[in-house]
Amino acid sequence: MTKTSNAYIATDGEKFLKVGKANDVKRREKQIALPMTVTIICLDEDAAFRVESKLRDFVIKRGGIRHAATIDWFAFDPQIYKMLCEFATTIDGFEPVPVKVETEADIDAEIAKLRKRYFKLLEDELQQQLDEVRAEKAQLIEESRRLEAEIEILRWARYMPREEIEKQYGDKYPDVMRMLKERDEAVINATRQGSNEYRDILRRSSDEITNILRKGYSEITETYFKSFIDHIAPLHEEIGALKAELRFLQERYNAE
Repeated sequence: MTKTSNAYIATDGEKFLKVGKANDVKRREKQIALPMTVTIICLDEDAAFRVESKLRDFVIKRGGIRHAATIDWFAFDPQIYKMLCEFATTIDGFEPVPVKVETEADIDAEIAKLRKRYFKLLEDELQQQLDEVRAEKAQLIEESRRLEAEIEILRWARYMPREEIEKQYGDKYPDVMRMLKERDEAVINATRQGSNEYRDILRRSSDEITNILRKGYSEITETYFKSFIDHIAPLHEEIGALKAELRFLQERYNAE
């Protein structure tokens, strides 16, 4: 039984165009590293060689430029390639079998699909960044609120009794009042443990004790007030920067 063979047209659609003969199409396609876009089944190798010669002569007569010094490699020309494929279908006694390749429409569709996926990923990334900025902004706003409340309480603590302060701000700023109370207790405990000065003064005069306690409380309050002012200033600047970044991300998100 005579073994069939094949003539073929191969191209990458950009640089190279090749015609040739192959008994094993898949193996030959790997060897030449070009997609075979058209194969023509022939009765035997001699027939395949004759078809190959016809294809080669057709390219040469149409002005095909040979690649380097090869016989059946040519520089790709889209017009010659189109005419060559049409010519292959007219060869007597041979049935061309087109090999499916990606058309320009297929490539455009794939590009559109990839663009859509890219923009979706970009949108998700921007949304994640926006959510993070919003969460950080909310956290900074809460921290700013707490510090402002603390400053307000400490400012009035100079002139109001402790009971009055707790009565006025206890419901409004419970978390701040709880923190200040814990801090005051820590200061009082440290004073009790580390100083014998107040014990000596207690034995002298209740008026003197009252003055010293008032002075000490005022100094502590003033120190806290200054430290909170210094602490909150950069937070306001950071909130301003985050607002600017948030506007930028929103504008970028809206632009997409």
